[in-house]
This record gives sequence, structure tokens and C-alpha cells, in this order.
Amino acid sequence: MNEELSVPFAALRHELKQRGYSQAASELTEHGISSGAITLFQGAVLREIQRQSLDAEKLISEVAAAVSSTLTIDLPVRVALLLECARYFQGIGKHAVAIGLASSLFDRLNAAGDQALKRRLHNALGAFYLDAANYQECLENLDSALLIATKLSDPVGLCATLANAMSALKELGHYHDAIAAAKAVIDVVKRSEVPVFYQFQCFGNGLFCAHRLQDPALAIYFLEHGNQLLDHADIDYVSKATYEYYRACYLIDTFDHETAEELIAAARSKLNPAKNPRVDVLLRIPRPSASGPTAPKPATRRHGRSCASSTKSRRSRGSITTTCCVR
Repeated sequence: MNEELSVPFAALRHELKQRGYSQAASELTEHGISSGAITLFQGAVLREIQRQSLDAEKLISEVAAAVSSTLTIDLPVRVALLLECARYFQGIGKHAVAIGLASSLFDRLNAAGDQALKRRLHNALGAFYLDAANYQECLENLDSALLIATKLSDPVGLCATLANAMSALKELGHYHDAIAAAKAVIDVVKRSEVPVFYQFQCFGNGLFCAHRLQDPALAIYFLEHGNQLLDHADIDYVSKATYEYYRACYLIDTFDHETAEELIAAARSKLNPAKNPRVDVLLRIPRPSASGPTAPKPATRRHGRSCASSTKSRRSRGSITTTCCVR
């Protein structure tokens, strides 16, 4: 066995066994990941990435090292795995690691000339740079991704990029433009099969933007659609926690802090915030004081309560509270 390659593979095999993925561990050879078991291996890795728990950091680091060292992995699979590893590091707040992993793919993709994979890489980097508050690099990468997706007439790629563009516009305060991007995604969804994650991203950001624009009808539209997807297994923990934060802020500002606190408490019991400081921060919301300066006027309280009763009714049918799920 090549000694240079044996280190990441041996370390990865150990980590997989430690975390209960013995079958995936058995598929590691002196050449890396068995091509016949790549789906099995991806499944194990993605379940850990879905949870975005700090205690999986060593495993994901070993995965990234092994994937980078395995020469037999097809380029699309290599890109998918490394970008998922990068997304994990983004989820735990290690933006530099995420950006470094993603950027390491540029040489291979430029040599291969695969435009669809380049679109995916630019889109991922746009999201990672956005999270790191590097808006110039974020917008440049998203612009490249949008140009490629438009040329390829790729509805899924277009939705993925528009969803990240919406996040960037929201962060920059361009709420009307962000909502226009969300509506573009929703329009594509009506004509094509699009992964639920991108729809959920738009509904969460849409709720935030509509709330800031004080458009109650639009806020309720995004709220109701986001609630329907919140339990979906394809949504990672940080994304769920982000939506819970946006929803709680909306409920507090419509004077239903009791429901907000109930939903946040339920989310904390399911999303395991002790394993990820980012999730923990998102699930800590302010407690408004009824006697303080934000005390509601009677008319406003009636409006807030009517919204709250509708929210509580939907929650009783199990469409709002989260369940333990992985991506």
C-alpha cells in the first residue's frame, strides 16, 4: 500500500467504525473508496453532514482527505462529496476551511471543462463567501453561476443559484429583489422537479424579507409554505434552525411570543443545539416584556392573536414542529 495514501484511508476507516459505519469502512481499499460502494459511502457521510454536529469534524476532515487522495473517483462524485464536506464546515462556522475545500476543485474542473460542475462550484462558493461576509467574492461567484445555469437551461441549477442569490440580496437589504428571486424559483418549481432544499431556503428568506417589508399577506404565504417543508428529511439542522429563528421573530413582532417560545423549545429538543454553537445561537430568542416599550396595542394584539391561533392550529396537525431527521 502506498504509505502516503494509507494515512487518510486508515484514519477514515477508524472514524467510520467509531461512528457505527462498519459497512462503509469495509469498502475502503489501498486505492481509496471502492467505486462499487460509493453510494453507500455517500449515504454515511451525508447523514453526518446533515446533523452538522461538532463531534463529526474529525470524520468529515478524514473524508475530505481520502476523497482528495482517491484517484479512481469520478469527477462528479468527487465534486459532490467535497462540496458536501465544505458545506459541513460552513455549517459549523469554519468558513475558511469550506472555501479552501471548494476552491481546490477549480483546477480539475477547468481541465475537464464541465460547465454544469463549474456552475455548482461557483454557486457553492457564493454561499460560503456570503456566510463569511465577503460580498464581492460572493456576488462574483453567483453571477458566474447564474450565467452558466442560464446558458445550460438547467432548471435545478438555476433554482439553486437563485436561492443563494436571494440569500445574498436579503443580507444586503434588497428585500424586494430578494422576493423577486424567490418568486422566480417558485415559478421554476411549477414546471420542473426541484430539490425541496432550495424551495425551503426561499420560503425562509421570503418570510424574513416580507416581515421586514411589513407585508403580512406575503409573510403568511412564505410562513405557511415553509411550515409544510420544515419536517422534510432533506433539510439540514442549521437551515431548520435559521427558519425557526425567522419564524420566532415574526411571531414575536405579531405579539405571539408564547407560541414563538413553544416552537423554539420544541426545536431545541430536536436539533441538538449542544452539538453546534451556530444552531444554539439561532435558537436563542429575546423574551419580550408585555410591560415594556413594545407592549402591543389592543388592535394589533387581536391581529397577532388571530395569526397565532392559525399557527397553533397547524401545529396541532403536526405540520410545524420539527422531527429528528437527517439529510
